[in-house]
Amino acid sequence: MAQDVIVYSNMGCGPCHQAMEYLSQKGVPFTEKNVARDPSAMQDLMRMGLRVLPVLVIGDTCLSGFNPEAIDAALAG
Repeated sequence: MAQDVIVYSNMGCGPCHQAMEYLSQKGVPFTEKNVARDPSAMQDLMRMGLRVLPVLVIGDTCLSGFNPEAIDAALAG
């Protein structure tokens, strides 16, 4: 079952780029929300209590940082 995937990122963020590249290589569609270009994206992160990028929202799961194993587990769930 396909889940909505959102990646909160910032320009010049290496782990953000890695996470988006990883999802692309797996054929997983995602929406990028760049905190530098979209002030509401930063507000979303603050509401979630997360400040380490990237933040991936996969269905009901929020992941902070680039962790391929956690991403795969969330996609499988």
